[in-house]
Amino acid sequence: MTGNDLKIKLKAWVYTVLTIIPSLSLLASFTEQETLVIRNILQRLLYIMLFSGMSFVAMFWIMSHVVVQRIAVYLKGELMKLGVNSRNRSNVSAMEVHRLRYLWARATSLLHKSGECLGLSMMIISLTNSASFVIAAYGVIVGILEFNQEAVLHQSVNVVAGIAYIFAGTESGYQSTQKMGDDIMAALSAIDLSGINDVTSREINMFLQIMSLNPPIVTCAGVVTISRSFLTSVFSNTVTYLIVLLQFKTTDVEFNCNNETLTSILQKPEG
Repeated sequence: MTGNDLKIKLKAWVYTVLTIIPSLSLLASFTEQETLVIRNILQRLLYIMLFSGMSFVAMFWIMSHVVVQRIAVYLKGELMKLGVNSRNRSNVSAMEVHRLRYLWARATSLLHKSGECLGLSMMIISLTNSASFVIAAYGVIVGILEFNQEAVLHQSVNVVAGIAYIFAGTESGYQSTQKMGDDIMAALSAIDLSGINDVTSREINMFLQIMSLNPPIVTCAGVVTISRSFLTSVFSNTVTYLIVLLQFKTTDVEFNCNNETLTSILQKPEG
């Protein structure tokens, strides 16, 4: 499957999901005055479609990265063989290096197509998931402070699900970009250029230059670069938001306590 074919299929899925979900939302709002049974069915159908759409987008996102990772493993193995041949003064074919360079270009093209087709959807999903993660983490802390075991258990499940989702997306991006580039660059650099002909040497140098000038990256519509640093950023921002929310919670509790104290004083009968 070429990058163009993947782009067409991914766009078809995204447009289908983005068309069906608003349509169902509109239908649910129009039937607000109808029977409770119809409203409940439509609401559940809307949730199912929303979850299915998010799952399909995330699945295609990760699948494209898995394909790139497999290509990277193959490239690394072939380049390591070329490195061994160069050190043993065996023949290193310029055509073979050119073929591997072309395969590398197709892999990076697949990453870019994935970012173009699914980047905006993934960014919206990631922002929604990050907000839900912050709310769930806040719910866990409040549940602990209020000794509400049911709330702690429920919100803890949401926290674990949020961490798993964010980790899966960022780790697949890291494995497909930075780690892949580092491994292939190391395998290329290990090739001994002293014992090979000028044509093959130029091909290898061109391969190295292309990797340096066009490193593999995957972005959400060009806005956010997906890597492990993004995961660190999400967690650090989560801590900041939690601190702010807890400050509001503390202020609210103090305000309520002061109101109750003032009310009790005002209602106290004069002796």
